[in-house]
Amino acid sequence: MREIGGNLAHTRGPARTRVLPVTHEYCQVVHLDITVGSMNTYGERLDAALAAQIKVELAEREMEQRALAAALNIESATLSRYMTIKRSMPLHTFAKVAEVFNLSPYELMRRAESRIAAEGTTEERPA
Repeated sequence: MREIGGNLAHTRGPARTRVLPVTHEYCQVVHLDITVGSMNTYGERLDAALAAQIKVELAEREMEQRALAAALNIESATLSRYMTIKRSMPLHTFAKVAEVFNLSPYELMRRAESRIAAEGTTEERPA
């Protein structure tokens, strides 16, 4: 990790590093392979935002994706497909992720949705 403007940023891998605004007591920096705002539908943007937020939560806990997969009792490749938006995460898996992070599903979703707002997308959440 390295510091960018007072925030820590991941520097591994070929993907670019994004520094997002701090919206709660933890550093909101994540190593992204995608941009939330580049998604077409709200559902696609939410999947991307959720993957980004999970990466932040992992970094804050100095936890590897492999360890999260083990805690969820799923294959690392399956979690990787969720994290790269190749598959949508099932609701029961999302609830387990929140539990592993000691968050309510509501709080994890709220943090993910705040990323959509931070991207400045114009389409609102469906009613």
